[in-house]
Amino acid sequence: MNLNPHAGIPISIGLLACLIGTIALAALTRPIDRERLAREPSEVIGLLRARHNGPAPCLRWGDPVAAAPSPELEADLHRAGFAADLHSVLPLMSAIRVANHDSEQTQHEATPAQEFREAALSGLGRLDQLRVQSGRQDPEAFVPALGAFAEAESRIQRDRRRVFAFRSTLPPDHRDSFERLVESWRGPLAHTDTQAAAIEQVAMRVTAERIGSLRALLAGYHETYGAYPANFKELLESIPKLPGAVARGLERDGSLRDGWLRSFEYFRLGHNSYRLRSQGSDAGTDVDDVVAHPR
Repeated sequence: MNLNPHAGIPISIGLLACLIGTIALAALTRPIDRERLAREPSEVIGLLRARHNGPAPCLRWGDPVAAAPSPELEADLHRAGFAADLHSVLPLMSAIRVANHDSEQTQHEATPAQEFREAALSGLGRLDQLRVQSGRQDPEAFVPALGAFAEAESRIQRDRRRVFAFRSTLPPDHRDSFERLVESWRGPLAHTDTQAAAIEQVAMRVTAERIGSLRALLAGYHETYGAYPANFKELLESIPKLPGAVARGLERDGSLRDGWLRSFEYFRLGHNSYRLRSQGSDAGTDVDDVVAHPR
C-alpha cells in the first residue's frame, strides 16, 4: 500500500489537464454562432459609418449621392480637346474611380476588406473572432460579401492600367487638361449610378449622331447608284472624305462602331430599303436596340 499523501497529485494534475484540453477542444471545434453575424452588408457599412471619426465625411463608407449626369460633361470634354464619346469618357471614369479610391485610402490604415471583415465579425465572441482570423476558418464562409472586395480591387487595377495606357497616348498639354477634368468631375461622378447614366447619355447621343450621318450617306449613295450598297465597305469606298461622326467610329477592320463601341449591323433589303441597327447598351436583348430605315 502506498501511504505517500503526495502520490495522487500527478494523477489529479493529469486529469485536470485532460479536462481543460477537452473543454478547449470543444470550444475550438464547436460550430460558430452565425446568428451573431450581420445578415446584410448594409448593416456592416452602417456600423463602419458610425465608427468614422474623421473631420470630413467618410470617403470609403460614405454614400455619394447619385445625380442626373450633367450635359456640361460633354461640353467640358470638347473644351479640353477631347471627343465626347466613350473613347474619352471611359478612361475619364476610370481615372475618377482611381482618384477617389486613392483619396479614401489616406483616411484609413487598413484595406476595405480588412475593415469590413473586422466590423462584420465584431458581433462574435472573442474566441470565435480569433478562430476566424487565425486562418483555420474561411472568412468568406461567414462573410460572403468579402468576395466583392477582391473583385473591386481587381477593377481598380484594371482602371489603373486603362488610365496609364490612355495617358501615354496624350501630348503633355492634353495630359494636363485630362488631369483637370478628373479633378473637376471626381465629385459629381463619384456615384457608380451617375457614371453609368453619363456613359449611357453620351453613347446614345453618339449613336444617334452616327445613324443620322449614315442615313445621309446612304441616301446620297442611293441617289447616285439607284440602289443601296451591299455593305459598309461599298458605301465607304464611294466617299472621298467621311464626316467626322462616321470617321470617329470607323475601325481598322472596316466596321463602324456605335456609341457603345459595338459594330453597327447593316442589311440591304432589296434595292430600295435597308435596316441599320445598334444593339444599344445591352447586347443581350433587343429591347433597347436602335433601328433605322430609309425615311
